[in-house]
Amino acid sequence: MNHGNFSPFYGDLIDPVSIITALEKFQKEGAQITDVVLCAAGGLDKYNKEKARGLDDKAAVEKARSYARMVNFEGPKIMLGHLMKTFPTLNRFIYISSTSASNFQPSTQHDPLSPYDELVAFYKYQFEKYLEDEAKNLKAKNIYPAIITAGTLQDTLIVQRMREADPHAFLNSEEKFLTTWHVAAKVMKLLVSDPTTWGEYPKREKIG
Repeated sequence: MNHGNFSPFYGDLIDPVSIITALEKFQKEGAQITDVVLCAAGGLDKYNKEKARGLDDKAAVEKARSYARMVNFEGPKIMLGHLMKTFPTLNRFIYISSTSASNFQPSTQHDPLSPYDELVAFYKYQFEKYLEDEAKNLKAKNIYPAIITAGTLQDTLIVQRMREADPHAFLNSEEKFLTTWHVAAKVMKLLVSDPTTWGEYPKREKIG
């Protein structure tokens, strides 16, 4: 957000140059970014393409790993770092995560991980940990991180595709009524609140 105005921008998280270029364009236009909402996730798309080429699960995961790491972990770190350097007006950094990422426990994982957990949940978990580790430094610069943990959102493309493969997917889930509207409502709640009163950093909100 730019002083109350929504200003979406496009930057490829697997290409650090494109992230910096997109943010520098804002700076040249005189924008003063105050709030950022990051909801990017990726990895399964690359995995599915490799599977379609005939690779087995393990090989497809390895082919998709560097892509998933950049989209879910390294890219967001680069973006946040450049935001901190370029926009002293930055106030709230809101990260949309998932239940599987927030609950990820690598030290107790004994069974083989699913492609989603290995490529998406693990690296989103890593970024959550990064925000936790950097929370004190961010707050000292008047940047307040928040993490919204969302369950399975029924109106997303990935769930729709899973339903095409299995019409009964998620029908018995407690999350069967969750949609992106619920996430948007949580985001707006954080955007209109005073981050200095959140009490915990990162501020955590859960949906589902």
